[in-house]
Amino acid sequence: MLRCVADLVSPLKIRMNFSQTEMLSGNSVAVLDVHSRTEENVEVPFQWSCNSNNSCVADLKLNFSFTNNTLVVENQAHFTVQVSLANPGDDSYNTSIVLHYPEGISLSKFDAIKPSRTRSSCGDRDSGATNRTTCSIDLPVYRSGTTTQFLGTFRVMKWDNDSSNRMEIMITANSDNNGNMSDTEVRRSVPVQFAVDLAISLTQCSATSSQNDR
Repeated sequence: MLRCVADLVSPLKIRMNFSQTEMLSGNSVAVLDVHSRTEENVEVPFQWSCNSNNSCVADLKLNFSFTNNTLVVENQAHFTVQVSLANPGDDSYNTSIVLHYPEGISLSKFDAIKPSRTRSSCGDRDSGATNRTTCSIDLPVYRSGTTTQFLGTFRVMKWDNDSSNRMEIMITANSDNNGNMSDTEVRRSVPVQFAVDLAISLTQCSATSSQNDR
């Protein structure tokens, strides 16, 4: 097998075909029955890396923080969040991170920064939703004992909630494993400030006006 197997979840499918040629070698009198099966299919599953039980229980631990102390709403404003995902439990299968954010904000990038070899893939906004994005993590298996730091970059496209002085984001972690997982939903908020555009006009007095005022 290759050193880097991409799919360790789907079973290995083995197909064997057998037949007999018309020419017999030596004194062999073996004859293949015309009604015999000439094809065999076998599926060999990969062994899930679990503890002593038969059920893999991933213990995903999620956390994140804003790298900006304040969100300043202005033209082309952006902000970043640092996300940590640890798995001290069994191997986690089909792991994903879901980012929930307010309307008018868009996730533009979500990359692993430590270790950078962890693969993440974020699809388009879920089912047309404008406030949620799902990112798959190291499909198909997020290994036991792995901890990864991610950096997510958001852009403020349009901010409609002028009455709110805080912006909240919720991030959740999911897995196909059985059993309960802890610390898989985190909410954080950051103060919101609005940029103010100032326009200054200068008026120059003429020399004649200045002499008449004396």
